[in-house]
Amino acid sequence: MSRSIPSTDDRLADFLQPHIEPADVAALRPLQRARPALNALTTLFHGGEAAVMARLLVLREIAARGDAPFWTPAELRERLAYLDTGKLETILLRLRENELLLWDSETLRYQISPAGRMAIAAVNTLLKFDDEGSEVGYLASQLAASGALGRVAADELQHLLSRLTELKDDFERAVLSGSESRIRNAEKRLAQVWDWVDKGTEVLQSITENDELDAASHRVAQRIGQVQSELLRMGGAFQRALNQLESQKVHLGTTGLSSSDVTRWLRTRSIDQLIGLIHAPETVSAVPTLPHHAHVALHAALGLAASADDKAFSKAGLRAAYARACPNVAGGLDVAAAADDSLGLLVAAGLVGDAPDKRPKKAKLRNPGQAKLRVLVDVDDARRALQASARTPG
Repeated sequence: MSRSIPSTDDRLADFLQPHIEPADVAALRPLQRARPALNALTTLFHGGEAAVMARLLVLREIAARGDAPFWTPAELRERLAYLDTGKLETILLRLRENELLLWDSETLRYQISPAGRMAIAAVNTLLKFDDEGSEVGYLASQLAASGALGRVAADELQHLLSRLTELKDDFERAVLSGSESRIRNAEKRLAQVWDWVDKGTEVLQSITENDELDAASHRVAQRIGQVQSELLRMGGAFQRALNQLESQKVHLGTTGLSSSDVTRWLRTRSIDQLIGLIHAPETVSAVPTLPHHAHVALHAALGLAASADDKAFSKAGLRAAYARACPNVAGGLDVAAAADDSLGLLVAAGLVGDAPDKRPKKAKLRNPGQAKLRVLVDVDDARRALQASARTPG
C-alpha cells in the first residue's frame, strides 16, 4: 500500500506545539504566501557549500547575457566548459525541476524563470555588500528600493534599527570599558560604517516624507534617525575617552615609554613567550622574541655598561653606540629614532631601565636628558641570550 507524502503544513506541524496548527500562526502566513520564492532559494542553497556555489555559478552565468537571455544546451556547454559535463547536466536538471530554469520545447532553449531571476538578483545585490560594516549599506539599499516602489515594510525598518542599535551598544560599551585597544577597534568599525550610516540618513529622510507610511512605521523610522545621529556623534566620544586615557598613562622613567606601549608590546607576544617571561629566573628569556634592531641596541647597551664604572650610560651614548653598530643604515634611516624605538622595546622587556639618579632635584629638572640608564639583567646572561638567538648585530 502506497504511503502519501506529507504536505508542507503537515511537516510544519511537527515544529509546533501539539494544539497549534500552522494556520493559527500569523507570522507564518507571509512565508506561506511566498512559497515560490522560498522554493527558489531552497533549490539554490540546499546541500553542501560546493554544490551551492556551483548552482549559483551556473545561474549567474546564464543571467549574465541580458541581450540574449535564451541558451541552447550547446551554448551552455561551451560557456561552462570548465565544469564537469555530468555535474553540469545534474545542476541544469535540478534548476529545471524546481522551476528556476525554463525549457522551451519548441525552440529547444533554456531561459531563467521569473522566480530564478529574482533569486539570482537578490544574491547579486547581497554580494555587493561583502566588506566589513557594509551590512548597514545593504539594509539601507533594501529600504531605498522599497521606498522607491512605495512599499516600505515595517520589518525592513526594524532590521535597520536593530543593526544600528547593536552597533551603538557595542560602541558605548567600548567607551565604558576604558580599554584603549577596544576603543580604537570601535573607532575603526565606526569609520567603516560611517558612509553607510550617512547614506541611510538620506534614505530615511525620503521615506519619512512619504504620506502613505503608517504611523507605526513612521515611529520606527524616526527612531532610526535618532540612533543614526547618536552613532555619528560617537566619534567625539571615542576621542574624549582616548584623550582621558592619554592623560592617565604612566610613563616609565625618562625613556618616553608609557604603560600603553608596554601593553601593546605584551599583546604581540605568544602565550608561551608570556609564560617564559613570568617563570624565567631572569627576563633574558625575552631576548629571542625581540626584533633585530632591539638586539643591536642591547648589544650596544651591554658594551656601554661594561665600560662604565657605575655600569650606567646615557640615552645619547646609546644612540651613538647604536649608530656605530649600524654604519650601513645611517644614509636612509633616522638612527636616533631607531635607537629610541629599540630602547623602548628593551625597557618594555625589562632588560634596560633607569639608573639611580643622584643629582640634585634642580639639576634633574633642568637637564632630564642627562638621566642615566642601566642594564637590569645579568650581563653575561644577556650576552648568552644574544648569542643563542643567532642574530649578530651590525
